[in-house]
Amino acid sequence: MQIGADSGSTAENVERLRCGELDVAFVHNPPTDDVNLGWIDIATQRLVVAVPSVHPLSRRRRLAREHLADVPLVYIPRRNSPGVYDSILAQVYGGQPPDVLRTEPTMERVLVAVSEGVGVTLLLDERAAIFRRPGVTFRRFADPEPTVALGVAFRQPPSLAARRFVDLAQELGRQPRLADRPRL
Repeated sequence: MQIGADSGSTAENVERLRCGELDVAFVHNPPTDDVNLGWIDIATQRLVVAVPSVHPLSRRRRLAREHLADVPLVYIPRRNSPGVYDSILAQVYGGQPPDVLRTEPTMERVLVAVSEGVGVTLLLDERAAIFRRPGVTFRRFADPEPTVALGVAFRQPPSLAARRFVDLAQELGRQPRLADRPRL
């Protein structure tokens, strides 16, 4: 097992697992049709909406999905994480795909576009706490809030070290989270 930390999109991490570069990886909604990969769910993360601070939606405390129906979306490319992309858009927009006005390679660039008034975007609430940006207001969804699963993917069969890592990640995922970041 290679020890080290690296980051990448879910699609990149799944590909690195498949070709043997990684033994385990944190991923969101990985493909479930690959018999060579296992997946353990460790947490559920809530989605929020980032809106330009001057947009009328920024004055609402919570947003219903219907509020986003005619608002352009700025988002990351689908290829970065197809499972997450499809899951998020289905939860928020149902059968009516949004008008994706612009795609950007990173969430930082997406939020720059939101601050410029190009449209709104969707992101994990934990990332919203990290990516604060002037001109952007984050709003929670009305119940039921859309979520994304976070898990650990691993090659099958897992090595002993990988199995121990997966077990530890699963145990840590069950522990209560500290309220050490701003809540939306």
